[in-house]
Amino acid sequence: MVERDIDKKKLTKHFGKVLRETRKEMDLTLEEVARDSFIDDKYIGKIETGNRGPGLLTLYKLRKRANISVDEIFDKIPEDQVLDDPDE
Repeated sequence: MVERDIDKKKLTKHFGKVLRETRKEMDLTLEEVARDSFIDDKYIGKIETGNRGPGLLTLYKLRKRANISVDEIFDKIPEDQVLDDPDE
């Protein structure tokens, strides 16, 4: 059996999708998260659409300032959905 690694692009897309779902479940607007976390709303929008991956500082701010559980976001991402394609 061939071991498969995590595909960064797939992880970025799924993280953004789950971040958006989590934000909406918390009844927060993108602007509220931006204000509370001191992160530009356009940058958060790019993360939510999967066009940008969040850095360590962004993850920290989301957790500490906007009270968004990064652990829960990662827990909601099925690992089989972010594995690289062994044929590539």
